[in-house]
Amino acid sequence: MPGWHANTKKFVEDGKLLVLGIAPEQHGDRMALFLQWKGMEDMTVMLDSYNLLGLKAVPITLLIDESGVVQHRNPKLNQLDEFLAAPPAEVGSAPRAPRPSSWVDHKDLFPPRQAGLSLAIGKLESIARTANQKVKGIFHFQRGVAYRKLFDLEGIETDPGEFAKAVAAWRKALELDPSNYIWRRRLQQYGPRLDKPYPFYDWVETARRELRERGVEPHPLRAALTGAEVAQPLRNPEGAVEFPHPDPKGKLFRDVVNTVHCSALVVPHTVDPGKAVRIFVALTPNPVRHAKWNDEAGTSTIRLYPPKGWHASRPVIAIPPPKREAERETGRRTVEFELRRQDPPPPEQHDGEIAFQVFYNVCHGEDRVCQFMRRDLTVPLALENPSPPEEIPPPK
Repeated sequence: MPGWHANTKKFVEDGKLLVLGIAPEQHGDRMALFLQWKGMEDMTVMLDSYNLLGLKAVPITLLIDESGVVQHRNPKLNQLDEFLAAPPAEVGSAPRAPRPSSWVDHKDLFPPRQAGLSLAIGKLESIARTANQKVKGIFHFQRGVAYRKLFDLEGIETDPGEFAKAVAAWRKALELDPSNYIWRRRLQQYGPRLDKPYPFYDWVETARRELRERGVEPHPLRAALTGAEVAQPLRNPEGAVEFPHPDPKGKLFRDVVNTVHCSALVVPHTVDPGKAVRIFVALTPNPVRHAKWNDEAGTSTIRLYPPKGWHASRPVIAIPPPKREAERETGRRTVEFELRRQDPPPPEQHDGEIAFQVFYNVCHGEDRVCQFMRRDLTVPLALENPSPPEEIPPPK
């Protein structure tokens, strides 16, 4: 897109050409930041989060004349002069494209706020149940987009389960159409490094820095970037590292009353789910128990126990506090990690489930009791339906 923008700018300024872009991006604010960074804010770019165009791959460049006839698809730059010099086709001389069989009236189906998104999700679920097998994938994909938008809404306390439902819907869409580039990239955006073709948003910090160096305030991002979205692809897996166990004798107080809410989401490799997965764990202090993080007592951590034949990218991970000061005490904290299958897998390997222990410092109750707590949890690696992790009862 930057190349076409630079090469068409003169024609646009001379009134000979109108350039419109359509981006199948989930987050419009990230698109706005990219345009600002590249000096392309004079270009009109529309957002197609729901892939209403029905595209399976990008980029696609079309040269359309004054009569609405597509003269070139994915042209070379040297064809632009030829296109501008040629007279337009006679009106009505080109056949109209047939309406796709997956088309439905999307008017007012995707309003931005919470109630509207929930309504859209219900409608899309209903359409997907009755749609032809060949076309229902798009409705699952759109349902995932709506769930993720619901998860990203500002000004309300969102449910981590909405993100899990988005991933489940995108997985369903990709199962129905494995060749769809856009759907696969959406999952790989949040998935394990072994499945990533490139880092998706590693340019964001560079863009922010360079804009500030120019004296320009960068466009704000509504949804914070996850570690998966800036992670580099993993081509040569690193070796395991040993860390001391924070509770080797199992004497820590077990959080059996849900002082901190825990949820987990598994995003598998899109081609081979048994090859690698990325797991997101979200931890939120329970307001009913007046819980707050207590960072003064030490760093919270998570320790992983992969099933036989699997390796963790990091066996022990620190749980970082939120960057915003207002969220330090009660805000949600997230951890991401990856598991990859041993290659070749041992004969006795099975997918099984990952066990992990979470250690955190919290203060809770009206009398503000502060404790260092432990949770022992498991998550199935072949997670088909989003669900909270299963609590392992403490030993007797």
